[in-house]
Parts: sequence; C-alpha cells; structure tokens
Amino acid sequence: MKNKCFGTLYLFELKKILKSKVAVITFFILLIVGFINVESEMGDNADIYAQNELGKIEGRTIDDALIKEMVDNPEDENESPHTYRNLNRWVAWIWGTVIPEDLTVYKLSQVRDSVIEQYMLDEKLSEGELQYWKEKSDVDFPGVWHDNMDAKGYIHATSNLFLFAILFLLPMGVAVVFAMEYQHKTDPLIRASKFGDKRTYYAKMLAGITYAVVSMSLVIGIALTYMAIRYGTDCLGVSALLVDSFLLIDMTAKELLIRMVMIMIASCVMLSTMTMFLSQTFKNAFAVLGAMFGFWFLCALLNAVVKFRPLSQFISSLPYMVVATDIGKEYRLVNIFGRYFTIFEYAPVMYILLGILFLTLGRIIYGRQER
Repeated sequence: MKNKCFGTLYLFELKKILKSKVAVITFFILLIVGFINVESEMGDNADIYAQNELGKIEGRTIDDALIKEMVDNPEDENESPHTYRNLNRWVAWIWGTVIPEDLTVYKLSQVRDSVIEQYMLDEKLSEGELQYWKEKSDVDFPGVWHDNMDAKGYIHATSNLFLFAILFLLPMGVAVVFAMEYQHKTDPLIRASKFGDKRTYYAKMLAGITYAVVSMSLVIGIALTYMAIRYGTDCLGVSALLVDSFLLIDMTAKELLIRMVMIMIASCVMLSTMTMFLSQTFKNAFAVLGAMFGFWFLCALLNAVVKFRPLSQFISSLPYMVVATDIGKEYRLVNIFGRYFTIFEYAPVMYILLGILFLTLGRIIYGRQER
C-alpha cells in the first residue's frame, strides 16, 4: 500500500513539472539553441570545396615533410578554406600563433611535453601521480592526420549545450518542485495531509531527478542524432589527440565524447538535488535561477585564484568547470587505497555522492518545516 501511494505521489510530482509552461518552453528553446550551436561549430566544413581541399592530406603521417608543406603554404585570412587550414590551427594550439619556418615534429613534441610538465607543476601533482602518468601515458603523438573539425564540433557543441542546460533547463524545470507550493501557499496543506511526510519529500526529489536526467538525455541525444544524420559519425574515429592535444589517455574522439556524456548525465543527480535544495531555501524559482548563476560565476572565479590543492581540484571537478575548461589538462587524480582514478572515473561518483548529500540536507529542512 505504501509503495502504491509513493508511486502515485511520484507521478503527480512528475506531471506537475511537465505541466510547467516555463519548463516546456525552456526545453524547446534549448533545442533551437542546440541546432544553431551545432551549425556554428560544424558549418565550416559543410561545403564540398572545403571537404575536397582538406581531404588532400587526410590519412598522412604527421611528420617533418607535412609540417614543412604547412609552413610553406600559410593560410590567408581572406582565402577560402584550403588544404592545411585545420592542421595549421591544431599546430598553433600547441606551439602558439607564430609558427617558425624551421618547425619539426620533434620541436612540436618538446613544446607539448613542456606544457604538460608545467600544468603538472602548477597542479602540484604528487610523486605517485607523476609515476602514474609516466606509466599510463601511451598516446602516439603526433600520429596520423585526420581532419579534426567535425570531431571538435561534436565535443564543443555537446559541451555548450550542456552548459545552457544546467544554467537554464534544469533550474527552470526542477525549481518548481518546491517553490511553486511556497508561492501558492499550499505547502502547509500538503505537509498536513496523510502522506505529507517523508514520502512526499522523496517523491518530489525522485521526480526532480527523473526530469533532470531524462530532459538532459533528450536534449543531448537529439543534438547528437542531428549531428550524426547531418555530418555522419566517421569523424569520431579519429584520435582524441586531434581534439585535445594534451590528453595523456589513448582514446578516440568517440570514446572521449562518450565519457563526457556520461559525466554530464551523472551530474544531473547532483544538479537536480542541489536545485531543489535551493528551492526549499529560497522558496522562489527565479531566486534559484539567480543563485545557480551566482554559484557558477563564483566557481569560475575561485578556479582561477584558489591554489589550495584539494579545494582547487574539487572546484575544477564540478560539472560547469569540467566542460568549460580543457578536460585533457586535468592531470590531478584521486587516490583511494593506493589506486588512482582519473577525472573521467571519479567525477560521476562524486556527483552522485553530492546528490545524496543535498538530498539529506533537503530532508532535514523539510522535516523542520513539518514541525
């Protein structure tokens, strides 16, 4: 009987979210923004001329000969896309904007290694972490050249869409779970009802988490399906090094995208419970939206100034920061009983644990309000 009542409460709370005009409108606006974002990220390679030109060096080993050809054929900003455009941009991302005429693969590798070493120094890696990367780093740099524009488009378009979703879609949808009742003055009546105890609270929280996970999955899934139909998926077979040059894990762009999507979906547990916790605290959906904006702005600010290793690593591991920065340059690990875990491994677990924390804190507040 109790399970049946809980299921009824859960479905009621879920319907309440889905009937929110603000949540529905935000969802469809985000889809439109997603399509625009995809075209802006991937449109450069859409025309046949660009594909033919860029395809002339497809599959070639990145060696001194190819680098020399690139240097000898600089891209004119006023020209249409030409053969070495994306290779030049990839090299410039590692070396810098001014590429010397005597550049070699060895010099490029040296600069990449020095950048990685500096990041590791700045992030205060332990001897154990340094040894881990020394043993695990098995990437073939620079490897074989494949045009990376579409693969980067997949990664960047998905990341941008995720940022829009956590700033607008989740707050506008999930905040109404508690805030609507406070605004309509119906919360005392609900808590005084037969099942207005913890079952109502957990039904509300589960409904909010369900909405967050499903809506995020739908938005990302629709965008990825559109990209797959419009641009194909062959581009995702390239090395992830062509997307993020400073990765130390050997994987394809497809594997990188899957890991990032898993992080995004797992973060919905934390973000939804955090939003509903704020909804109980502020009792106003728009105040929650402002608080979320303020929180991510504060995180971005602290990420730039905080030097204390544990706090800095925690902030850098939060959802907004993970996708807003170069995830490949996050070399800090988590050590559990002598075993090291990368951000791809520990971030989803961390989000679920934080979700449980917000769930517990929210239950405490809800219990006090009952009294």
